[in-house]
Amino acid sequence: MKTTFASSPARSARRLISFRAMSVASYCALSLKVLLLSWALILEGADSSLLSSNDWRQLWLKDPSAAWHGKSATELLKLAEKGHPVAQFLLWQKLPPSAKEKAQAMLDSSAKVGFPQALFERGFRIFSEYSSSREERLRGWAMMEKAAETGYPFAVMMVAQYDIGYVTSDRLVRPNLNRGLHYLRYTADVGYAESMMHLALLYSSGVGEPRGESDSPHHLLVAAAKKGHRDAMTHLSDRYAFGHGETVDPLEAARWRYLARQKPMDPFAKYEYVDAEANPKAQDLLALDEMARALSLFIKAGEGKNADAAAALARRYLESGKPGESATLLRFAKQLGNTEAAAELKNIEPTLSPEQKARSEDESVFPFAPNIQ
Repeated sequence: MKTTFASSPARSARRLISFRAMSVASYCALSLKVLLLSWALILEGADSSLLSSNDWRQLWLKDPSAAWHGKSATELLKLAEKGHPVAQFLLWQKLPPSAKEKAQAMLDSSAKVGFPQALFERGFRIFSEYSSSREERLRGWAMMEKAAETGYPFAVMMVAQYDIGYVTSDRLVRPNLNRGLHYLRYTADVGYAESMMHLALLYSSGVGEPRGESDSPHHLLVAAAKKGHRDAMTHLSDRYAFGHGETVDPLEAARWRYLARQKPMDPFAKYEYVDAEANPKAQDLLALDEMARALSLFIKAGEGKNADAAAALARRYLESGKPGESATLLRFAKQLGNTEAAAELKNIEPTLSPEQKARSEDESVFPFAPNIQ
């Protein structure tokens, strides 16, 4: 199958992220110019072919509804009836279940003119209808592939997950590892945390080669974690707990597990290593047992604001040769009323470098705030 954007990765990346090289002011000015032009075309009743220019498509690739959040279904309907593909797509999202046929017609119209989001959504629904014939489901898959070929990141990422076998399709489509790797790299480059995580796991399994240090499993997982991806945080925790690609570090394993815990998760995962009172559960493996004990202190200090737990965690960091992190926790314990922490902090501060001291005084950095380092 021909893969339009894959034939020229550099050109594809430029199509999607050409704004990155501009200054913020230039980006805002150009975005406003394109928006005003687009609105002018809409108000003139321009047909969908005029609205499918490259600039227009690129504007909607990142957020197809950026300028439409406040519009009612009635307002969208007027634009949709003029053949506007974005309005048709968003109207499909807004219409209630009682207007299912009307909504379906809008999605079909938007997909027909090639609006990537609509093309993917329509294709995915056809593909996911397991009661349909093989031919009909393959037609849906072809629509998903076509949406991915436009460079629409979500479609690219989803097709990649089928290509690498992460998502199964009842053997309806064959894995395509080479394309999957290329697609994951493409979407990781434009900031998709899910793709960063999958790419890191493939590299860690010996599939594919990182393109450089910034493409290493560690950097990809940290980048995904900084975007709030819980599973990336969990994988980082496992890597530090078992020494998979990292130096064994129970404290780092516990820190990443603690940060993952701050994201929505099922009860089993939340209480896998600690009980409801945040006391550590005994683990079969020593690495996990050490991590569970440190995680208990993180939870009691971070969630429970327990001064003694914060001080105990600080001592563990100091024993691990991390005085800067220890000072941060001692300062936190002192604020919570631990008098011993104040004396310990006074002994540590003279040994800190200017960078460590500045970091220890920045409460936004470590270890409980979401500003992950």
